[in-house]
Amino acid sequence: MHRVYKGLFFGAIASAIAFSVHAGTVTCEGTVAALSYHQPGQLHLALSSMNTIVKLCSTDQEWVTPGSLYGTTTIVSCMTIYSLAVAAKKSGTTVSITFDGDQMPSSCTSFAAWTPVNVRYIHLYP
Repeated sequence: MHRVYKGLFFGAIASAIAFSVHAGTVTCEGTVAALSYHQPGQLHLALSSMNTIVKLCSTDQEWVTPGSLYGTTTIVSCMTIYSLAVAAKKSGTTVSITFDGDQMPSSCTSFAAWTPVNVRYIHLYP
């Protein structure tokens, strides 16, 4: 009987640790304030509601964001996301983007500079 409780205790501890290192998610909405490209193949973005620019994806290789629950961003997906951002920038359209990964802040105004993000969802408003 003692082993059962011990096993349950350690199982509960392991579960708590697993949940504490789970990726964060933050959704930001605003107009596209900045777009940039930096060698080797990194694309960057900031919305008007964000305090700084973030690393969005790569045009040279699959983009892997630590802690992302949605896998990697392919080169084709990266170009699609960036094309949507360029269209939104040019038209002044409001954008909603959901980011995830291990380094997600609690709000859009709390990003660390150059945080690598995974784009889980992007929506352009009419």
